Amino acid sequence: MPMIRVNDVALLYEVADAPGEPVALVHGPWTDHTSWRQVVPGLAIPPC
Repeated sequence: MPMIRVNDVALLYEVADAPGEPVALVHGPWTDHTSWRQVVPGLAIPPC
């Protein structure tokens, strides 16, 4: 997974190949990026 540093904080990110505006999803302190697996497909559907 790619990583960038912002203000001395390492951020891992993932890019979904979908049209439209980008969306940033931030998980809580007791979970990880896998908590968004069920949500991402619904967000990737283009609006009607």
